[in-house]
Amino acid sequence: MGNNTPITEEQFKMLVSLYPESFLEPPLADHDLLRFRILFGIIMFCAVVFNILVIAVILRNKSMRTVTNTFLLSLAVSDLLIAAVCMPFQLYELAYQEWSLGEGLCRFYAYFQGVLIVSSILTLLIVAVDRYYAICHPLKARHVHTVNRALIITAVIWALSFTLMTPQLIVQKIDYKFDNKLPIRANVPYCREYFEHHWEILLYTSFTTFGFFLIPLIGIYVSYGR
Repeated sequence: MGNNTPITEEQFKMLVSLYPESFLEPPLADHDLLRFRILFGIIMFCAVVFNILVIAVILRNKSMRTVTNTFLLSLAVSDLLIAAVCMPFQLYELAYQEWSLGEGLCRFYAYFQGVLIVSSILTLLIVAVDRYYAICHPLKARHVHTVNRALIITAVIWALSFTLMTPQLIVQKIDYKFDNKLPIRANVPYCREYFEHHWEILLYTSFTTFGFFLIPLIGIYVSYGR
């Protein structure tokens, strides 16, 4: 089937129902797309402005440079980068239901977004542990928790995030499907995770779910619960 192959709407619907995995997700209606663009625009604007304000306040005021605020600064940087770098790519995918930006950007976008999410989760875990020690062991926390150590911990978190998300650079690839609208276009590129075997999906999903979500969540729950 070549590009722009003539086909009736009934034949097209039958093809989609028989081979759904071969077609892209249907595009959004124009009014829905407009709503998402407005919503994304508002979220991106607020995230960029408010996180820049947080970063500026902490950096400009020496009295704000505490252990907790060091971690909050890291969170603000992560949120700022997600809004400024990753969300435009998300909006692009949502709007066009395809990926025409090349495999390099496909890998970078998924990898960098994962790095930012993991760094935020690990930072939240460290904040919870820091609060636990500050409340339950205040004397020990006063000597152990210093700004310099907080900076070192933050650097380790970012280094871990960049390292742990390296597999995303391998599994994220450009794949090709048929367009989900008439006239049909073949070999439409889209960005997705690609695994050759089912066990690879289970292994990678288990690694990300337990390592980046469940274990940190348990750590946060235990820290605040005690």
